[in-house]
Amino acid sequence: RLKLTHPQAELFATSSVFSEVTHLIIKVCLFGWTFGFLLASGLSKTNDPTWQIFLTNWSYTMLAIYFFISIITTLKGMWNHQGTVSKNGTDADYATNRPSTWLDSVEWLLFSINIVIAPVVTLAYYVLLASGGDALISAMTHAINTVTMFIDLFIGNHPVHILHYVYVAAYAIIYAIFTVIYWAAGGTNFDGDNFVYSVLDWDKKPGAAMGYVLAITLVLGPIVQVSVFYLWVLRLKLLEKFKGSPVLHFGSPSSEEPTNVIEM
Repeated sequence: RLKLTHPQAELFATSSVFSEVTHLIIKVCLFGWTFGFLLASGLSKTNDPTWQIFLTNWSYTMLAIYFFISIITTLKGMWNHQGTVSKNGTDADYATNRPSTWLDSVEWLLFSINIVIAPVVTLAYYVLLASGGDALISAMTHAINTVTMFIDLFIGNHPVHILHYVYVAAYAIIYAIFTVIYWAAGGTNFDGDNFVYSVLDWDKKPGAAMGYVLAITLVLGPIVQVSVFYLWVLRLKLLEKFKGSPVLHFGSPSSEEPTNVIEM
């Protein structure tokens, strides 16, 4: 279950709850909200080149990219759906005849990373790092980031696979390596300290820094991944109970056996 391909491209373009138009509007709103506060965060630090070194800003940028790509895949799905209806007079074959494309795979990759990294950023910030600053922007980038991803989880059709955590771990390791390189190159944060975060002080506390990296990557991250997986299972169960099917195809229950089945 490491692959990022799926026989049912529709899962990346539709909502499990809303019609295609409503789903698109929600996607646009989520992107606009995220991109707007990303700009606000960056513009508030226009004279501070260290803005780009923080995990929060890496992850919030990736969140905005994810929502932008999800708009494209939603539009692509709507276009393909309309083309199928125009050609066949029915959409019965849409779900089974279109495997995922490379763009769907990119969206699924970003979804799989963001749905875990957002809660990890939230938990790590408020437990280890919470400090002053712009309260509104901080809340958006450290708390509402998780809310937006959970909204996307519950209204969307993306499958969640536990083994996709390898992509989250790779992202975390890349960032940890970046902080080491940044420290070794003499980089400083906005306070002039020779580290990105105080808990990642590779100069004075390398053991503690490595401990935090391992704790987040091998403990906190997997816990969040498993929690997200069971939230996804809960979503499927609720849809099956109240809608009769865990997958809705462009606002209508599928007559076929749903392929969004529970898999690790």
